[in-house]
Amino acid sequence: IAGIVSVVNTKDGETVNTSSANPIVTVTVPGSLVFEAYGEDTEILKIDTNQKTNITIDAIPTVNFPSKIDFISNLATIDTNGLSSYKVRAVISDMRDYKILDGMAGQIEFVTKEKDGIIVVPNTAIFRKESKSFVNILIDGKSQETNVETGFTDGKEVEIISGLNVGDTVILQ
Repeated sequence: IAGIVSVVNTKDGETVNTSSANPIVTVTVPGSLVFEAYGEDTEILKIDTNQKTNITIDAIPTVNFPSKIDFISNLATIDTNGLSSYKVRAVISDMRDYKILDGMAGQIEFVTKEKDGIIVVPNTAIFRKESKSFVNILIDGKSQETNVETGFTDGKEVEIISGLNVGDTVILQ
């Protein structure tokens, strides 16, 4: 195995039991980091090993690290409330010269849908009137209300399907 012996849990002369739940030796692989998370039973069937993921490390919140899911447990972990969750493991293969250490906290973003070449605006730019969505755009130095059709949202930004053009200046509310 290629890597660095990071922890040895025995001393010279000790007898080890291979059926022990505790690891005898821990080997880490520089340049690669495994990140574990748990998916709830209502979401786990939407995740697969071909799915694109990004990992954000709390210590480096402005960087998304592309990753690949390499394991989804088929055994549930049941919490004290009786809720099931399943371990998901993703591997960061390109740490981009950032120093990421074992045990750092972060989040896995599971990309469920992607679209290229779309117009997005902040959710705060959208307002509704009589079940229609609108934004204010700047035309000749004046604010003009424009009807838009919206699509997907990530909670921060929303896709504009129609009503805006690339280069339009949207006025935030």
